[in-house]
Amino acid sequence: MGRPSRSSFTFLPCRSSLPREVEMARTFRVPLYRLKLVKDREIRFTEREIDQPVVAARLVERLIGNADREHLVAVFVNAQCEITGINIVAVGSLDHAHTTAREVFKGAIVANAHGVILGHNHPSGSLEPSPTDIRMTRKLVFLGRMLSIPVLDHVVVSQRGFRSMHEMRLLGGLAGSPPRSLHDGSPVGQPLVGREIRRVALRHGER
Repeated sequence: MGRPSRSSFTFLPCRSSLPREVEMARTFRVPLYRLKLVKDREIRFTEREIDQPVVAARLVERLIGNADREHLVAVFVNAQCEITGINIVAVGSLDHAHTTAREVFKGAIVANAHGVILGHNHPSGSLEPSPTDIRMTRKLVFLGRMLSIPVLDHVVVSQRGFRSMHEMRLLGGLAGSPPRSLHDGSPVGQPLVGREIRRVALRHGER
């Protein structure tokens, strides 16, 4: 089969043969949107800055720790890792809360967040992230890099305490290995101090 000639791909200008009056009658209304945040309510919290995973866990536990269904929340932070807002991304069932990356980052983009810390509860009491939790989180870490909104941690809370995927080195990397910029070489189980976690957020922001 011969290659088509260049002339066969020539695009002709789209000119309507209808009278202008008929064209005007067939126009469509295109909505023009304005995006803004709507504050639903406020919760009281003792810390302004998230300098360790336990602080993020306390905030998430305060919001959804007693829920009877799984909830996924996104905590927004600025370049200094100060809390700027929190969004309940999804409400699920007893053992699952389905969401998409679009829903996770939509609020972060509109809120002009410098970074995101994820959190969800396990009504069963288990603290171990499920394989689905890990896969979803690693996907969000990758997409967060593309958007320059790094996912700094994902905490799982229940009545028994909390687990930090950052401390467990489960955030993953582009090829499945722990990303250096998120772990910063700290041993497993050692929480990030404020200066280190701020450096992580700033480093991602410079990209």
